[in-house]
Amino acid sequence: MSRYQEAFLLFMALCWWYVAGLREIHMQMFPWNFENGLLLYSAAGSIGFGLVSEKLKWKYPEVVTFFHLPLIMLLGISAFSGLPAGGHLFSGWGWLAWGVALYTQYRILFSLGKRWRKSLLTVYHMGTAILLAAIIFHEMIYFVSDYV
Repeated sequence: MSRYQEAFLLFMALCWWYVAGLREIHMQMFPWNFENGLLLYSAAGSIGFGLVSEKLKWKYPEVVTFFHLPLIMLLGISAFSGLPAGGHLFSGWGWLAWGVALYTQYRILFSLGKRWRKSLLTVYHMGTAILLAAIIFHEMIYFVSDYV
């Protein structure tokens, strides 16, 4: 099988994986937990594809983990902009979803750190740190305003 056929088959599998996951999340979860469900699903997919990549020594599934940070950044922006006044990210399934997503991101950065370019790795580390700082500060503001 050629390199292009492998890439095409992986692309089709990813389309199936994420479209089916989005459909199930949309059907099974409440609308206000959609971002949290998508975060958990993305983290599970990234962990799964990362493990397959490590076990089979296959390079293409490793590319899937590359898209985890942009996805959690977009979901973070969506979650911050969609919060009601006085709301916080860790309500409902948020504490689990954000915890697993950030753990997955740091696991990806640690395990793929030797194989990625330094410039790309630096950008991903900075993006993850900025997202983590934004979440921590937002939660601190929530708790301070709620209890003071």
